[in-house]
Amino acid sequence: MASTNRMTSGVVRSMTAIRWAQGRLPEFWPEVADHGERFPWIARWREALAAAELGDEEMARRELERHAARGFASVRRDGFWILHLCALADACVLVGDERHGVELHELLLPYAGDNAVSYAKQPFGPVALRLGKLAAMLERWPDADRHFATALACCERLSARAIRARVLLEHANVLAAHGEEGDRERIVAMVEEAAHLCDELGMPKLFERFSVDRASFVPRYVELVRRGYAKPMTIPPNVAHALELRRLAMTARREGRGLWSRC
Repeated sequence: MASTNRMTSGVVRSMTAIRWAQGRLPEFWPEVADHGERFPWIARWREALAAAELGDEEMARRELERHAARGFASVRRDGFWILHLCALADACVLVGDERHGVELHELLLPYAGDNAVSYAKQPFGPVALRLGKLAAMLERWPDADRHFATALACCERLSARAIRARVLLEHANVLAAHGEEGDRERIVAMVEEAAHLCDELGMPKLFERFSVDRASFVPRYVELVRRGYAKPMTIPPNVAHALELRRLAMTARREGRGLWSRC
């Protein structure tokens, strides 16, 4: 495509990081995919990241299957290694792959205080952000809370306000899915701060991606699924709650809640 041919590799790399931070990677994905075709010797870590951002479960599973053999030993330990594992962690959370989630959590844990960056220093957020999401998927709630706190501290050190907004929204999403009554005030505060950051930095797509209500963040659909009175349906790009809703629906059915009691 003409627009991609005019972009240097460095511009594509930088714009990938910028669009990811803004929640706008899906609209830039054609350029990223073309870059991968033109430079096949560069590690193909972006596919897993794009799968998570696009809500493409088929692509996410394909990337996990491609790299998961022997505990992800096929992922080259080069300048992209941590970033590639973080992208795979995002894909893993999207499809709810707990078995590989355990492996990725263990691989990333020693780097919990680091940031995921490419060899050219493009930032893609804290490693702890992925650890928090993986821990939540595995229902290790105290660990998840601790990892998200580490992720926010990483953002604070770097004054990474755009990425801080994402961390806040991801953490609020996890807390809402967990459903502890005492977390409500924390959720509201996180969503309000994230909304302010998204407004100030011009990132409406990031906020919209998480489908949150900035006024009160009342996850009524979460409660309906939890009680067995609704079934989740994921429509990309609004995929942030997909894993949690799917898990809640399975639990409701298994325990015969709500409408499931009549099945």
